[in-house]
Amino acid sequence: MKQYSLAIGLSFLMLGLTGCGAGSNDSFDESFRVPISAVWFGDDAEVLTVYYADIAAEQTVGLGRVEQLGEKEGMLFSYVTAPAQPTFWMKDVDYPLDIIWVSHGNIIGITPNVQPEAAATDLAEYTLYPAPAEVDWVIEVPAGYAQTHGLELGDPFYYSLPE
Repeated sequence: MKQYSLAIGLSFLMLGLTGCGAGSNDSFDESFRVPISAVWFGDDAEVLTVYYADIAAEQTVGLGRVEQLGEKEGMLFSYVTAPAQPTFWMKDVDYPLDIIWVSHGNIIGITPNVQPEAAATDLAEYTLYPAPAEVDWVIEVPAGYAQTHGLELGDPFYYSLPE
């Protein structure tokens, strides 16, 4: 059973499914060469600065290289070219996150307050966070962001991609 669980865990890694983290605008990890983008929810919400990950290699690393996440920062995962029902984990992420699931321009799910895993967690024992349905976008933000900003299912999602 352990080998089967390990195979599943490695499959998720190969698919680029992971958790992420980042610092303030000035502290975005410059060694992490992922483009910077912007997202916002609803008509009156504040704009967030986010790393943009649209290829498997970027999605696999996620925010795992970033030591902290500022309150107006996060990561935007794109599945627009191939909508998917991805599963995320908190590998190498040291701070809690909210995961916001978006399909067709609207929030379809919020997984709040996802906690980091212990450093010594065996690959096969990571907690997995699956999308509630097929999504076009996934956004990771600091834990509590969704509640603090009153995000709800059905709220619109907007973005500006890097050039």
